[in-house]
Amino acid sequence: MPPLKLRPILLLVAGIAVILVVNLFSLAAYPMPHCDEAGNASISWNAATRGIPAFDFLAQDNALRNESGGRYMMLLAGNVLRVFGSSHLVHRLTSTTGWILASILLYAVGRRLFSPMAGLIAAMAFTTSLNVFGASHIARQEIWVIAAALGLCLFYLHLREGHTPWKVALLGLLAAQLAVEIHLMAIFLIMPLLLWAGIEMLWRRRYSALTALIAGGVAGAALLLPLHDFSGLGSTLATTTTRHCDTPFCLPGTPAALWDYLRQNLASFAGFVSSAYLRRYSAGVLLFMLYALCAAVYSLFRGGGTSRLVLAYLALSLGAFMLLMPHRNPFYAPLWDAGFALLIAATAIPVGEGLTAYLSRRAGWPGGLRPYGGLLLVLPLLAGNLFVQAYLGLKFAPRDFDGYLDQIEARVPPGAHLMGDAVLWYRFHERNEFTADMYFADIFGQGRGPDSAEKLAEEMRQLAPDYVVDTGAIACSVDPTLQSQWYSAYLQVNCQPVARIDDPWFGAYGQIGQGGPTIIYACGP
Repeated sequence: MPPLKLRPILLLVAGIAVILVVNLFSLAAYPMPHCDEAGNASISWNAATRGIPAFDFLAQDNALRNESGGRYMMLLAGNVLRVFGSSHLVHRLTSTTGWILASILLYAVGRRLFSPMAGLIAAMAFTTSLNVFGASHIARQEIWVIAAALGLCLFYLHLREGHTPWKVALLGLLAAQLAVEIHLMAIFLIMPLLLWAGIEMLWRRRYSALTALIAGGVAGAALLLPLHDFSGLGSTLATTTTRHCDTPFCLPGTPAALWDYLRQNLASFAGFVSSAYLRRYSAGVLLFMLYALCAAVYSLFRGGGTSRLVLAYLALSLGAFMLLMPHRNPFYAPLWDAGFALLIAATAIPVGEGLTAYLSRRAGWPGGLRPYGGLLLVLPLLAGNLFVQAYLGLKFAPRDFDGYLDQIEARVPPGAHLMGDAVLWYRFHERNEFTADMYFADIFGQGRGPDSAEKLAEEMRQLAPDYVVDTGAIACSVDPTLQSQWYSAYLQVNCQPVARIDDPWFGAYGQIGQGGPTIIYACGP
Protein backbone atom coordinates (compact mmCIF):
# COMPACT_ATOMS: atom_id res chain seq x y z
CA MET A 1 0.00 0.00 0.00
CA PRO A 2 1.63 3.29 -1.07
CA PRO A 3 2.14 6.04 1.50
CA LEU A 4 -0.30 8.92 1.65
CA LYS A 5 0.55 11.89 -0.54
CA LEU A 6 -2.41 14.01 -1.61
CA ARG A 7 -4.96 11.82 0.11
CA PRO A 8 -5.34 13.67 3.44
CA ILE A 9 -7.10 16.62 1.79
CA LEU A 10 -9.31 14.23 -0.21
CA LEU A 11 -10.17 12.30 2.94
CA LEU A 12 -10.93 15.60 4.66
CA VAL A 13 -13.37 16.64 1.95
CA ALA A 14 -15.05 13.22 1.94
CA GLY A 15 -15.21 13.14 5.74
CA ILE A 16 -16.72 16.62 6.04
CA ALA A 17 -19.25 15.75 3.31
CA VAL A 18 -20.42 12.64 5.17
CA ILE A 19 -20.58 14.40 8.53
CA LEU A 20 -22.33 17.39 6.95
CA VAL A 21 -25.08 15.12 5.62
CA VAL A 22 -25.56 13.65 9.10
CA ASN A 23 -25.58 17.14 10.62
CA LEU A 24 -28.04 18.63 8.15
CA PHE A 25 -30.40 15.71 8.69
CA SER A 26 -30.70 16.56 12.39
CA LEU A 27 -30.17 20.34 12.22
CA ALA A 28 -33.82 21.39 12.39
CA ALA A 29 -34.82 18.77 14.95
CA TYR A 30 -32.00 18.67 17.48
CA PRO A 31 -31.58 20.21 19.98
CA MET A 32 -34.80 21.92 21.00
CA PRO A 33 -35.13 25.57 19.92
CA HIS A 34 -33.55 27.64 22.67
CA CYS A 35 -34.35 31.12 23.93
CA ASP A 36 -30.67 32.05 23.52
CA GLU A 37 -31.08 31.46 19.79
CA ALA A 38 -34.15 33.67 19.65
CA GLY A 39 -32.35 36.37 21.62
CA ASN A 40 -29.38 36.24 19.24
CA ALA A 41 -31.74 36.33 16.26
CA SER A 42 -33.64 39.31 17.61
CA ILE A 43 -30.58 41.41 18.41
CA SER A 44 -28.86 40.44 15.14
CA TRP A 45 -31.94 41.29 13.10
CA ASN A 46 -32.12 44.72 14.73
CA ALA A 47 -28.40 45.32 14.21
CA ALA A 48 -28.65 44.44 10.50
CA THR A 49 -31.95 46.14 9.68
CA ARG A 50 -31.96 49.17 12.00
CA GLY A 51 -28.35 49.53 13.08
CA ILE A 52 -29.42 49.07 16.71
CA PRO A 53 -27.96 46.06 18.57
CA ALA A 54 -30.95 45.51 20.84
CA PHE A 55 -33.71 43.02 21.56
CA ASP A 56 -37.00 43.85 19.85
CA PHE A 57 -39.25 41.49 21.80
CA LEU A 58 -39.21 42.95 25.32
CA ALA A 59 -42.02 45.48 24.83
CA GLN A 60 -39.60 48.41 25.04
CA ASP A 61 -37.96 50.09 22.09
CA ASN A 62 -34.25 49.33 22.02
CA ALA A 63 -34.54 47.38 25.28
CA LEU A 64 -31.32 45.86 26.56
CA ARG A 65 -28.95 47.29 23.98
CA ASN A 66 -25.76 45.29 23.60
CA GLU A 67 -22.92 47.79 23.35
CA SER A 68 -20.10 45.64 24.72
CA GLY A 69 -19.21 43.65 21.60
CA GLY A 70 -20.20 41.06 19.04
CA ARG A 71 -21.11 43.38 16.17
CA TYR A 72 -19.47 41.30 13.44
CA MET A 73 -21.41 38.26 14.57
CA MET A 74 -24.65 40.24 14.81
CA LEU A 75 -24.23 41.69 11.33
CA LEU A 76 -23.36 38.29 9.87
CA ALA A 77 -26.34 36.50 11.39
CA GLY A 78 -28.70 39.45 10.88
CA ASN A 79 -27.93 39.81 7.19
CA VAL A 80 -28.25 36.05 6.65
CA LEU A 81 -31.71 36.20 8.26
CA ARG A 82 -32.63 39.24 6.20
CA VAL A 83 -31.54 37.73 2.88
CA PHE A 84 -32.58 34.08 3.30
CA GLY A 85 -35.54 34.48 5.66
CA SER A 86 -35.73 34.74 9.42
CA SER A 87 -36.47 31.10 10.09
CA HIS A 88 -34.99 28.97 12.84
CA LEU A 89 -33.33 26.62 10.33
CA VAL A 90 -31.66 29.46 8.43
CA HIS A 91 -30.32 30.86 11.70
CA ARG A 92 -28.85 27.50 12.67
CA LEU A 93 -27.22 27.22 9.26
CA THR A 94 -24.96 30.14 10.22
CA SER A 95 -23.46 27.93 12.93
CA THR A 96 -23.13 24.99 10.55
CA THR A 97 -21.25 27.25 8.13
CA GLY A 98 -18.92 28.30 10.96
CA TRP A 99 -18.36 24.64 11.83
CA ILE A 100 -17.30 23.80 8.25
CA LEU A 101 -14.98 26.81 8.14
CA ALA A 102 -13.43 25.95 11.51
CA SER A 103 -12.83 22.35 10.41
CA ILE A 104 -11.03 23.44 7.22
CA LEU A 105 -8.96 26.01 9.12
CA LEU A 106 -8.01 23.41 11.73
CA TYR A 107 -6.78 21.10 8.98
CA ALA A 108 -4.62 23.93 7.64
CA VAL A 109 -3.27 24.77 11.11
CA GLY A 110 -2.50 21.12 11.87
CA ARG A 111 -0.79 20.74 8.52
CA ARG A 112 1.48 23.73 9.16
CA LEU A 113 2.24 22.79 12.76
CA PHE A 114 2.76 19.06 12.23
CA SER A 115 1.89 17.31 8.94
CA PRO A 116 -0.98 16.82 6.47
CA MET A 117 -2.03 13.64 8.28
CA ALA A 118 -2.04 15.47 11.60
CA GLY A 119 -4.23 18.16 10.07
CA LEU A 120 -6.64 15.51 8.82
CA ILE A 121 -6.86 13.72 12.18
CA ALA A 122 -7.28 16.98 14.09
CA ALA A 123 -10.02 18.19 11.73
CA MET A 124 -11.90 14.88 11.90
CA ALA A 125 -11.62 14.64 15.70
CA PHE A 126 -12.89 18.21 15.99
CA THR A 127 -15.66 17.78 13.43
CA THR A 128 -17.06 14.68 15.11
CA SER A 129 -16.69 16.03 18.66
CA LEU A 130 -20.12 16.00 20.27
CA ASN A 131 -19.57 19.34 21.97
CA VAL A 132 -18.73 20.80 18.56
CA PHE A 133 -21.76 18.97 17.14
CA GLY A 134 -23.88 20.84 19.69
CA ALA A 135 -22.25 24.17 18.80
CA SER A 136 -22.90 23.59 15.09
CA HIS A 137 -26.56 22.89 15.84
CA ILE A 138 -27.43 25.93 17.91
CA ALA A 139 -27.39 29.53 16.74
CA ARG A 140 -24.81 30.90 19.15
CA GLN A 141 -21.37 32.45 18.68
CA GLU A 142 -19.00 29.76 20.04
CA ILE A 143 -18.31 28.01 16.74
CA TRP A 144 -17.43 31.34 15.10
CA VAL A 145 -15.14 32.21 18.02
CA ILE A 146 -13.23 28.99 17.27
CA ALA A 147 -13.11 29.77 13.54
CA ALA A 148 -11.82 33.30 14.21
CA ALA A 149 -9.08 32.04 16.54
CA LEU A 150 -8.00 29.38 14.03
CA GLY A 151 -7.97 31.92 11.23
CA LEU A 152 -5.70 34.22 13.24
CA CYS A 153 -3.47 31.28 14.15
CA LEU A 154 -3.13 30.30 10.50
CA PHE A 155 -2.33 33.91 9.59
CA TYR A 156 0.41 34.02 12.23
CA LEU A 157 1.87 30.71 11.06
CA HIS A 158 2.03 32.21 7.59
CA LEU A 159 3.83 35.29 8.96
CA ARG A 160 6.42 33.12 10.70
CA GLU A 161 7.74 32.06 7.30
CA GLY A 162 8.28 35.63 6.20
CA HIS A 163 6.60 38.85 7.16
CA THR A 164 6.42 42.55 6.59
CA PRO A 165 5.61 44.97 9.42
CA TRP A 166 2.26 45.96 7.97
CA LYS A 167 1.12 42.34 7.89
CA VAL A 168 2.13 41.85 11.53
CA ALA A 169 0.30 45.08 12.42
CA LEU A 170 -2.75 43.73 10.58
CA LEU A 171 -2.56 40.58 12.74
CA GLY A 172 -2.64 42.71 15.89
CA LEU A 173 -5.50 44.85 14.60
CA LEU A 174 -7.60 41.84 13.57
CA ALA A 175 -6.92 40.09 16.86
CA ALA A 176 -8.11 43.10 18.88
CA GLN A 177 -11.21 43.45 16.73
CA LEU A 178 -12.21 39.78 16.64
CA ALA A 179 -11.58 39.29 20.37
CA VAL A 180 -14.49 41.65 20.99
CA GLU A 181 -16.60 41.75 17.83
CA ILE A 182 -17.37 38.02 17.55
CA HIS A 183 -18.00 37.35 21.25
CA LEU A 184 -16.15 38.39 24.38
CA MET A 185 -15.26 34.75 25.06
CA ALA A 186 -12.86 35.05 22.10
CA ILE A 187 -10.53 36.93 24.45
CA PHE A 188 -9.60 33.62 26.09
CA LEU A 189 -8.57 32.09 22.75
CA ILE A 190 -7.06 35.07 20.96
CA MET A 191 -5.08 36.76 23.73
CA PRO A 192 -2.93 33.64 24.45
CA LEU A 193 -2.25 33.46 20.72
CA LEU A 194 -1.01 37.06 20.73
CA LEU A 195 1.11 36.32 23.79
CA TRP A 196 2.64 33.33 21.98
CA ALA A 197 3.39 35.50 18.94
CA GLY A 198 4.88 38.29 21.06
CA ILE A 199 7.13 35.99 23.09
CA GLU A 200 8.33 34.24 19.93
CA MET A 201 9.15 37.56 18.27
CA LEU A 202 10.99 38.69 21.38
CA TRP A 203 12.90 35.41 21.60
CA ARG A 204 13.98 35.68 17.96
CA ARG A 205 14.85 39.37 18.44
CA ARG A 206 12.36 40.51 15.84
CA TYR A 207 11.78 43.80 17.60
CA SER A 208 10.32 45.58 14.58
CA ALA A 209 7.72 42.82 14.19
CA LEU A 210 6.88 42.99 17.92
CA THR A 211 6.47 46.76 17.69
CA ALA A 212 4.18 46.38 14.68
CA LEU A 213 2.12 43.73 16.51
CA ILE A 214 1.66 45.99 19.53
CA ALA A 215 0.85 49.00 17.34
CA GLY A 216 -1.75 46.99 15.40
CA GLY A 217 -3.33 45.74 18.61
CA VAL A 218 -3.50 49.26 20.05
CA ALA A 219 -5.04 50.55 16.83
CA GLY A 220 -7.60 47.74 16.83
CA ALA A 221 -8.52 48.46 20.44
CA ALA A 222 -8.74 52.20 19.74
CA LEU A 223 -11.20 51.54 16.92
CA LEU A 224 -13.44 49.68 19.36
CA LEU A 225 -13.80 52.50 21.87
CA PRO A 226 -15.98 54.86 19.80
CA LEU A 227 -18.32 52.00 18.86
CA HIS A 228 -18.91 50.42 22.25
CA ASP A 229 -19.91 51.21 25.77
CA PHE A 230 -18.13 48.82 28.12
CA SER A 231 -19.36 50.55 31.27
CA GLY A 232 -22.21 48.10 31.66
CA LEU A 233 -20.01 45.03 31.40
CA GLY A 234 -19.40 44.93 35.14
CA SER A 235 -23.08 45.13 36.05
CA THR A 236 -23.86 42.55 33.39
CA LEU A 237 -21.83 39.90 35.20
CA ALA A 238 -21.87 41.31 38.73
CA THR A 239 -24.36 38.73 39.96
CA THR A 240 -21.86 35.94 39.30
CA THR A 241 -18.79 37.39 41.01
CA THR A 242 -17.36 36.34 44.34
CA ARG A 243 -18.20 38.14 47.54
CA HIS A 244 -14.74 39.77 47.56
CA CYS A 245 -15.16 41.49 44.19
CA ASP A 246 -17.65 44.09 43.09
CA THR A 247 -16.97 43.47 39.41
CA PRO A 248 -15.78 40.52 37.32
CA PHE A 249 -12.21 40.16 36.10
CA CYS A 250 -10.88 41.38 39.47
CA LEU A 251 -8.45 39.94 42.00
CA PRO A 252 -8.92 40.60 45.75
CA GLY A 253 -6.24 42.55 47.57
CA THR A 254 -5.60 40.57 50.76
CA PRO A 255 -4.02 37.08 50.86
CA ALA A 256 -7.00 35.58 52.70
CA ALA A 257 -9.47 37.07 50.24
CA LEU A 258 -7.31 35.99 47.31
CA TRP A 259 -7.19 32.41 48.58
CA ASP A 260 -10.98 32.40 49.07
CA TYR A 261 -11.40 33.84 45.58
CA LEU A 262 -9.22 31.11 44.09
CA ARG A 263 -11.03 28.42 46.05
CA GLN A 264 -14.41 29.63 44.83
CA ASN A 265 -13.24 29.87 41.24
CA LEU A 266 -11.71 26.40 41.35
CA ALA A 267 -14.99 25.00 42.68
CA SER A 268 -16.92 26.84 39.98
CA PHE A 269 -14.51 25.65 37.29
CA ALA A 270 -14.84 22.06 38.55
CA GLY A 271 -18.60 22.42 38.16
CA PHE A 272 -18.13 23.68 34.61
CA VAL A 273 -15.85 20.75 33.73
CA SER A 274 -18.36 18.32 35.21
CA SER A 275 -21.36 19.75 33.34
CA ALA A 276 -19.56 20.50 30.06
CA TYR A 277 -17.30 17.46 29.71
CA LEU A 278 -18.40 14.71 32.08
CA ARG A 279 -22.19 14.83 31.81
CA ARG A 280 -22.91 16.55 28.49
CA TYR A 281 -23.59 13.97 25.76
CA SER A 282 -22.27 11.38 28.25
CA ALA A 283 -19.96 8.68 26.84
CA GLY A 284 -19.14 10.46 23.56
CA VAL A 285 -17.62 13.51 25.24
CA LEU A 286 -15.94 11.31 27.85
CA LEU A 287 -14.23 9.31 25.10
CA PHE A 288 -13.01 12.50 23.41
CA MET A 289 -11.69 13.85 26.72
CA LEU A 290 -9.99 10.51 27.47
CA TYR A 291 -8.13 10.78 24.15
CA ALA A 292 -7.29 14.42 24.93
CA LEU A 293 -6.06 13.61 28.44
CA CYS A 294 -3.81 10.81 27.18
CA ALA A 295 -2.51 13.13 24.45
CA ALA A 296 -1.78 15.87 27.00
CA VAL A 297 0.19 13.49 29.22
CA TYR A 298 2.10 12.12 26.22
CA SER A 299 2.85 15.62 24.93
CA LEU A 300 4.09 16.73 28.35
CA PHE A 301 6.55 13.88 28.80
CA ARG A 302 7.39 12.61 25.31
CA GLY A 303 6.03 15.15 22.84
CA GLY A 304 8.01 17.52 20.70
CA GLY A 305 8.33 21.26 21.13
CA THR A 306 5.27 22.05 19.01
CA SER A 307 3.05 19.64 20.96
CA ARG A 308 4.18 21.22 24.21
CA LEU A 309 3.51 24.66 22.75
CA VAL A 310 -0.11 23.65 22.01
CA LEU A 311 -0.38 22.21 25.51
CA ALA A 312 0.97 25.43 27.04
CA TYR A 313 -1.50 27.47 24.96
CA LEU A 314 -4.42 25.38 26.25
CA ALA A 315 -3.19 25.62 29.84
CA LEU A 316 -2.88 29.40 29.59
CA SER A 317 -6.28 29.81 27.95
CA LEU A 318 -8.11 27.54 30.40
CA GLY A 319 -6.23 29.03 33.34
CA ALA A 320 -7.26 32.55 32.39
CA PHE A 321 -10.83 31.37 31.90
CA MET A 322 -10.80 29.72 35.34
CA LEU A 323 -9.37 32.76 37.13
CA LEU A 324 -11.06 35.65 35.37
CA MET A 325 -14.42 34.49 34.03
CA PRO A 326 -17.06 34.14 36.76
CA HIS A 327 -19.88 33.06 34.43
CA ARG A 328 -19.18 29.60 33.00
CA ASN A 329 -21.91 28.47 30.65
CA PRO A 330 -21.78 24.82 29.43
CA PHE A 331 -22.23 26.26 25.93
CA TYR A 332 -18.57 27.35 26.20
CA ALA A 333 -17.40 23.71 26.28
CA PRO A 334 -16.39 23.38 22.58
CA LEU A 335 -14.10 26.43 22.65
CA TRP A 336 -11.03 24.34 23.47
CA ASP A 337 -11.87 21.27 21.38
CA ALA A 338 -9.75 22.46 18.45
CA GLY A 339 -6.69 22.58 20.72
CA PHE A 340 -7.54 19.20 22.19
CA ALA A 341 -7.92 17.81 18.65
CA LEU A 342 -4.44 19.09 17.71
CA LEU A 343 -2.97 17.34 20.74
CA ILE A 344 -4.81 14.13 19.85
CA ALA A 345 -3.46 14.27 16.29
CA ALA A 346 0.11 15.04 17.37
CA THR A 347 0.04 12.05 19.73
CA ALA A 348 -1.93 9.61 17.58
CA ILE A 349 0.57 9.69 14.69
CA PRO A 350 3.74 8.50 16.49
CA VAL A 351 1.81 6.11 18.75
CA GLY A 352 -0.33 4.77 15.90
CA GLU A 353 2.58 4.34 13.52
CA GLY A 354 4.60 2.58 16.19
CA LEU A 355 1.69 0.28 16.96
CA THR A 356 1.05 -0.63 13.32
CA ALA A 357 4.79 -1.27 12.80
CA TYR A 358 4.76 -3.60 15.81
CA LEU A 359 1.67 -5.43 14.51
CA SER A 360 3.29 -5.73 11.09
CA ARG A 361 6.23 -7.53 12.66
CA ARG A 362 4.29 -9.62 15.14
CA ALA A 363 0.90 -10.23 13.56
CA GLY A 364 1.61 -9.87 9.88
CA TRP A 365 -0.34 -6.66 9.32
CA PRO A 366 0.31 -5.04 5.92
CA GLY A 367 3.31 -2.73 6.14
CA GLY A 368 1.52 -0.18 3.99
CA LEU A 369 -0.84 0.58 6.87
CA ARG A 370 1.87 2.36 8.83
CA PRO A 371 1.17 5.85 7.37
CA TYR A 372 -2.46 5.32 8.42
CA GLY A 373 -1.56 4.32 11.98
CA GLY A 374 -2.64 7.59 13.59
CA LEU A 375 -5.94 7.60 11.72
CA LEU A 376 -6.61 3.99 12.73
CA LEU A 377 -5.89 4.84 16.35
CA VAL A 378 -8.56 7.57 16.46
CA LEU A 379 -11.04 5.63 14.31
CA PRO A 380 -13.02 4.38 17.35
CA LEU A 381 -13.43 8.01 18.49
CA LEU A 382 -14.53 9.20 15.05
CA ALA A 383 -16.88 6.28 14.40
CA GLY A 384 -18.41 6.37 17.88
CA ASN A 385 -19.18 10.08 17.82
CA LEU A 386 -20.49 9.96 14.26
CA PHE A 387 -22.77 7.09 15.29
CA VAL A 388 -24.15 9.19 18.16
CA GLN A 389 -24.78 12.10 15.80
CA ALA A 390 -26.66 9.84 13.38
CA TYR A 391 -28.62 8.31 16.26
CA LEU A 392 -29.70 11.74 17.52
CA GLY A 393 -30.80 12.69 14.02
CA LEU A 394 -32.92 9.55 13.66
CA LYS A 395 -34.36 9.75 17.17
CA PHE A 396 -35.55 13.34 16.82
CA ALA A 397 -36.43 13.31 13.12
CA PRO A 398 -40.20 13.43 13.89
CA ARG A 399 -39.78 16.70 15.82
CA ASP A 400 -41.38 19.43 13.69
CA PHE A 401 -40.91 22.95 15.01
CA ASP A 402 -42.38 24.57 11.88
CA GLY A 403 -45.47 22.37 12.19
CA TYR A 404 -45.88 23.46 15.80
CA LEU A 405 -45.61 27.12 14.77
CA ASP A 406 -48.16 26.51 11.97
CA GLN A 407 -50.71 25.42 14.56
CA ILE A 408 -50.16 28.57 16.62
CA GLU A 409 -50.24 30.79 13.53
CA ALA A 410 -53.61 29.33 12.51
CA ARG A 411 -55.13 30.56 15.77
CA VAL A 412 -53.53 34.00 16.09
CA PRO A 413 -54.64 36.64 13.56
CA PRO A 414 -52.00 38.81 11.84
CA GLY A 415 -51.31 42.14 13.50
CA ALA A 416 -52.45 41.03 16.95
CA HIS A 417 -50.16 41.63 19.93
CA LEU A 418 -48.83 38.17 20.77
CA MET A 419 -46.94 37.14 23.89
CA GLY A 420 -45.18 33.81 24.38
CA ASP A 421 -41.90 31.91 24.49
CA ALA A 422 -38.98 33.76 22.89
CA VAL A 423 -38.59 31.08 20.20
CA LEU A 424 -41.88 32.21 18.65
CA TRP A 425 -39.94 35.25 17.42
CA TYR A 426 -38.84 33.36 14.30
CA ARG A 427 -42.39 33.10 12.96
CA PHE A 428 -44.15 36.10 14.45
CA HIS A 429 -41.73 39.03 14.73
CA GLU A 430 -42.77 40.43 11.32
CA ARG A 431 -46.32 39.11 11.29
CA ASN A 432 -47.40 40.34 14.72
CA GLU A 433 -46.42 42.70 17.46
CA PHE A 434 -44.50 40.21 19.58
CA THR A 435 -43.44 40.28 23.24
CA ALA A 436 -41.40 37.40 24.63
CA ASP A 437 -42.18 36.18 28.13
CA MET A 438 -38.45 36.71 28.74
CA TYR A 439 -39.75 40.16 29.68
CA PHE A 440 -40.29 38.71 33.16
CA ALA A 441 -36.74 37.36 33.49
CA ASP A 442 -34.16 39.05 35.65
CA ILE A 443 -32.09 39.46 32.50
CA PHE A 444 -28.47 40.43 33.03
CA GLY A 445 -29.16 41.86 36.47
CA GLN A 446 -31.76 44.36 35.20
CA GLY A 447 -34.21 43.36 37.92
CA ARG A 448 -37.23 43.10 35.65
CA GLY A 449 -38.70 39.97 37.24
CA PRO A 450 -41.85 40.67 39.34
CA ASP A 451 -41.69 39.44 42.93
CA SER A 452 -45.42 39.00 43.52
CA ALA A 453 -48.55 37.93 41.69
CA GLU A 454 -49.92 41.45 42.00
CA LYS A 455 -46.88 43.00 40.31
CA LEU A 456 -46.98 40.44 37.51
CA ALA A 457 -50.68 41.15 36.98
CA GLU A 458 -50.00 44.88 36.85
CA GLU A 459 -47.26 44.41 34.26
CA MET A 460 -49.53 42.15 32.20
CA ARG A 461 -52.21 44.87 32.21
CA GLN A 462 -49.63 47.39 31.02
CA LEU A 463 -48.39 45.06 28.27
CA ALA A 464 -51.98 44.36 27.20
CA PRO A 465 -51.34 41.43 24.84
CA ASP A 466 -54.18 40.31 22.59
CA TYR A 467 -53.08 36.67 22.60
CA VAL A 468 -50.82 34.72 24.95
CA VAL A 469 -49.21 31.32 24.30
CA ASP A 470 -48.72 29.51 27.62
CA THR A 471 -46.45 26.44 27.74
CA GLY A 472 -46.25 26.14 31.53
CA ALA A 473 -43.01 28.06 32.03
CA ILE A 474 -41.80 31.59 31.32
CA ALA A 475 -38.66 33.70 31.32
CA CYS A 476 -36.45 31.19 29.48
CA SER A 477 -36.90 28.56 32.19
CA VAL A 478 -37.19 24.85 31.44
CA ASP A 479 -39.11 24.22 34.67
CA PRO A 480 -42.22 25.71 36.28
CA THR A 481 -41.44 28.55 38.66
CA LEU A 482 -43.43 30.68 41.07
CA GLN A 483 -43.60 33.35 38.37
CA SER A 484 -44.95 30.89 35.82
CA GLN A 485 -47.65 29.84 38.28
CA TRP A 486 -48.69 33.48 38.78
CA TYR A 487 -48.61 33.90 35.00
CA SER A 488 -50.87 30.91 34.35
CA ALA A 489 -53.22 31.95 37.14
CA TYR A 490 -53.52 35.45 35.69
CA LEU A 491 -54.32 34.05 32.24
CA GLN A 492 -56.96 31.68 33.59
CA VAL A 493 -58.77 34.53 35.35
CA ASN A 494 -58.35 37.40 32.89
CA CYS A 495 -58.22 35.69 29.48
CA GLN A 496 -60.20 33.13 27.51
CA PRO A 497 -58.61 29.89 26.23
CA VAL A 498 -59.22 29.66 22.49
CA ALA A 499 -57.08 26.67 21.54
CA ARG A 500 -55.06 23.84 22.99
CA ILE A 501 -52.20 22.19 21.12
CA ASP A 502 -50.99 18.77 22.24
CA ASP A 503 -47.68 18.17 20.52
CA PRO A 504 -45.51 15.13 21.31
CA TRP A 505 -42.41 17.34 21.54
CA PHE A 506 -43.36 20.93 22.25
CA GLY A 507 -45.32 22.65 24.98
CA ALA A 508 -43.92 21.09 28.17
CA TYR A 509 -42.24 23.84 30.13
CA GLY A 510 -40.90 25.87 27.26
CA GLN A 511 -37.67 24.43 25.94
CA ILE A 512 -37.52 21.02 27.62
CA GLY A 513 -39.42 19.41 24.77
CA GLN A 514 -41.10 16.44 26.44
CA GLY A 515 -44.48 17.21 24.93
CA GLY A 516 -47.43 18.72 26.73
CA PRO A 517 -50.28 21.18 26.43
CA THR A 518 -49.78 24.54 24.79
CA ILE A 519 -52.75 26.77 25.63
CA ILE A 520 -53.50 29.86 23.55
CA TYR A 521 -55.42 32.58 25.38
CA ALA A 522 -57.29 35.55 23.93
CA CYS A 523 -56.86 38.52 26.26
CA GLY A 524 -58.07 41.42 24.13
CA PRO A 525 -61.31 43.31 24.54
